[in-house]
Amino acid sequence: KGQGQIRLEDFHAETAARLTEFERLLTERYKHPREGWTALFDKDHRRRCPEDQFKVGCKELGYAGDAGRLFKLLTPEKGRKFLTYDDIWLDLNRNLFKTNARDVKSLLKTDRQAVVLDDGSDASA
Repeated sequence: KGQGQIRLEDFHAETAARLTEFERLLTERYKHPREGWTALFDKDHRRRCPEDQFKVGCKELGYAGDAGRLFKLLTPEKGRKFLTYDDIWLDLNRNLFKTNARDVKSLLKTDRQAVVLDDGSDASA
C-alpha cells in the first residue's frame, strides 16, 4: 500500500496467499511456472486444465492446500470448468509477443486513440 502499484494482496489476500504457495512450489521444481504448468496441468497440450486434472497436478506438485478452492479462486468466470496458463499468469515477455503497426491498426478500426508501439510509431495514424 502506498507504493503506487496494485497488488493481488490488496484485493483478495486468500487468493494471493494460495497462489504464492502454488508458484513457489512450481518454481522450486521447474525453471519457470510455464514449464511446470505444461508438465503437470497441460500434459495433453490442449491448453486447458479441467478441475479434476488440476487437483491431480496439485497433488503431484506437493501443494498441501485445498486444490479445489484454489481452482475456484483462479477461474476467471463463475461456472467455467477449466483453467488455462494465461488465466493465472500473463506472459509479458516482449520477445514472445511482437506486434506490428498493421496488426494494431486493424484492431483499432473504430477506436482512434493514439497507440504508440515499442518502435515509437503511432499505430492509430
